[in-house]
Amino acid sequence: KVLSINDGNYTVKVEAGGQILLDTARGSFVSGQPAGTVIVRGSLEVEGTTTTVESNDTLINDNILTLNNGQAGAGISASKNYQAGIEIDRGSESNASFVFDDSVSWNIGGDSGTGGFKFFTGSGDKTTLVVDGIKATSSLFIDTGNNAISVTNSSSYETNVFPYSGGSITGGPIDDDIIPNAKAVVDYVAFATATALQDRIETPFWHLSIDHFRDSGVLPMARIARRDFRWSDLRGRFFAGFHATRAACAEAGNDLIVEHILEDEGWCETLIELLKPFNVYFIGVHCSLEELTRREVARGDRLLGSAARDFHSVHIGRCYDIEVQSEAGVPVNIPKLLDGWRSGCRQSDFSPRP
Repeated sequence: KVLSINDGNYTVKVEAGGQILLDTARGSFVSGQPAGTVIVRGSLEVEGTTTTVESNDTLINDNILTLNNGQAGAGISASKNYQAGIEIDRGSESNASFVFDDSVSWNIGGDSGTGGFKFFTGSGDKTTLVVDGIKATSSLFIDTGNNAISVTNSSSYETNVFPYSGGSITGGPIDDDIIPNAKAVVDYVAFATATALQDRIETPFWHLSIDHFRDSGVLPMARIARRDFRWSDLRGRFFAGFHATRAACAEAGNDLIVEHILEDEGWCETLIELLKPFNVYFIGVHCSLEELTRREVARGDRLLGSAARDFHSVHIGRCYDIEVQSEAGVPVNIPKLLDGWRSGCRQSDFSPRP
């Protein structure tokens, strides 16, 4: 059946606030939805405050959807909280939103402007964007304000940057294009200094540190973490063994590069006595408190505050053969260390006294 109006317009009116129902189902349902189809040939304009579509799937051929159409002035208005976008109903959870926010100001890569896309929940909490990649059309700039970019919740992320064995770096970057975390950088500084010495010094030197012992499984770290054993009960014996094995390795004819923080009273004196028969070149490595604190936080395996305590104590009363700044870097420090070692001049706490 066809209702044809050949001239003029056609209007259907009901009482104010009434309802017009186009019923193609008449009680019939397909997959739980009313049967039949209403087809509009031509454009469809809906006036009012709310449009409700009750369907499982909405198919739209348009490749561009315009939201906030008709906005007057520059930018999304304050009455709309400067935002326009999409909100997703999450049931009993706060709704999630993807919006363009005109209140955002930015200045990156030499350009500046206002407006940016934001993801958040209805409660205002941050939410996550899950992607496998980001493609930038040119340089990629990230502005975190005064905050850091973090790889939080990753597991041993640094092992994806450098090869590790026994908790210590054993070589250069796995891939030159991988971004390191702070722990990887801290570990590499120690590795690079010792490795640079090993690479350039005349005889084969071993590189030994507390980290090698701790991270290689020598200590039952898992049980210490579970408090099956108290570190305070093991600590004295551990360091006594560490010191004695340095002397034993040297006694066997091995040359050693030893990383150590002489943080306890008496440790230096113990090592002076143990290493008395050997040619010891005592190096004092300094670092700014700010950088030490940053490294401590980055490592994540040190008691916070230890760096500040050591900074103010470990060098007190010590006499070194040479002192260097770790922040000066390997290219600056290694030639100094090698020149001092090769000179044979010794004047430290470990030097023989008349």
